[in-house]
Amino acid sequence: MQNGPSYILFRLGVALVSGLLVAAVSIFVAWQNARGDFRICPEQYVTEIKLRNLRDCVEAYRQRTGYPPGSLPELTNGDGSELLPGEFLEDGWRHRFRYELSTNYLIISYGRDDKPGGTGFDCDLTSRNLRPAARAVTFGQFISYQPARAMHSTCAGAGLLTACLALVVVRKPVFSLSGMITISFRLGATALGAIIVAVILAGLHYPVKTH
Repeated sequence: MQNGPSYILFRLGVALVSGLLVAAVSIFVAWQNARGDFRICPEQYVTEIKLRNLRDCVEAYRQRTGYPPGSLPELTNGDGSELLPGEFLEDGWRHRFRYELSTNYLIISYGRDDKPGGTGFDCDLTSRNLRPAARAVTFGQFISYQPARAMHSTCAGAGLLTACLALVVVRKPVFSLSGMITISFRLGATALGAIIVAVILAGLHYPVKTH
């Protein structure tokens, strides 16, 4: 029975399920660890810094003149020189900041898609709320994010390694209750170790961008 077709299929099935489970859990945990980290989306980090600088400049202008500027390009020093270089009027995605003025002012970045609303990369950041909860990268964005391919590959590699180890662990017929418990414990320990290693290695492969 050990070398029969049914046992071979059993070993392959256990290996496949174990590998897919480890890969899926590793990617999910990697996403949870990365979704709020500025390294996964440096454009948001750059946008936050620029929004903070622009807000400070608008406040300095208002203190000097008694009212906020009519537009961001009007930000100047007392001698008429520019208060900020022109690139500070663009967010991390090179989109122009929006500026609204009514009873108070509001500086807006509409995120990667440059459209109102959205979550993750597309979340709106404003001078009143630099870090909204919706700015965290969604799972779908993380999976489709090309610069994070090294993180995905690491997690997939952990799944493949687990599948190979599962084939080694399930070597003999273990259809008795005690045998199944032993194999389950071994597979669980193998899977847990693979997930931990995958998450650690994925953390070393954050996307690196230069502007």
